[in-house]
Amino acid sequence: MNERGQSIIELLMMMAISSLLAVFITSFVLLTYRTFSDTTRSASNIKDISLAGTWLAEDITAAQSGNAPQISLSPTPVGNTLTLAWNDLSPSPTVTHTVQYSLSGNQLLRTHSTSSGPQTTIIIARNLAGPNDLTFQLSGDTYNPLVTVNITVTSDSEVLTSTLKVASRSRYQ
Repeated sequence: MNERGQSIIELLMMMAISSLLAVFITSFVLLTYRTFSDTTRSASNIKDISLAGTWLAEDITAAQSGNAPQISLSPTPVGNTLTLAWNDLSPSPTVTHTVQYSLSGNQLLRTHSTSSGPQTTIIIARNLAGPNDLTFQLSGDTYNPLVTVNITVTSDSEVLTSTLKVASRSRYQ
């Protein structure tokens, strides 16, 4: 029986193979982490844009279909503050709704108040870098307004831009 142990060459080969295996495992873990981080960032941006679009479409449609609708921008003709007001005639007495969308720091805020209740403010979207990342434009006429909303959400290097156009059907034809 020849039991001399392992030679130095065998030890070096084991170390080289182990090192290569460690590099491959580390690369796989880092790639997985980066992919997960990028996907999470993208999902967050998509969620913010989607939520903003849902609230804006709902409020603009409500304002256009309500009684005595008022839609205004500040500054005009293109602004980053949108104010909507309308009367809801279904409850008695009539309830007046006022909704304002504005930029506060890097967040899009929705402030809603009614003539019969408290004012509420919620964050609709985050990661807006500045006033140019949120613009509202009002076109059309009094009876058929078109509201165009441009919103850009940025987190790290991920940038997502969306344009929402909300128009009403003509109420007076």
